[in-house]
Amino acid sequence: MNENTTFSVPTLSCNAFDALPQSILSYICAERRQVFDILQPQVEVTEHRVQEKKCPCCGSMNRAIFPENIRGPVQYGERVQALTVYFAHQHFIPVDREVDMQAFAL
Repeated sequence: MNENTTFSVPTLSCNAFDALPQSILSYICAERRQVFDILQPQVEVTEHRVQEKKCPCCGSMNRAIFPENIRGPVQYGERVQALTVYFAHQHFIPVDREVDMQAFAL
């Protein structure tokens, strides 16, 4: 698998002598080891703003309406809601544990 980051570990000494001359620039890759990890989740915040405009004819203020799925000033998105249902029903995780998990992840 292709790596995202590569660290090259230098040889600092010779097995037969105490030091290795710094003038030796060429080397071979004797062995590779890879570490697979999961990235830290990132929260994506989408802010919805409604506009308010004044009618030039009658002077009344007209405000746009939020999309139907935006019900409160702050809410969880579809992916967080889907994960909550998945953990509760597929893995039988109690609701209070899910609250702790979400607090940790978000």
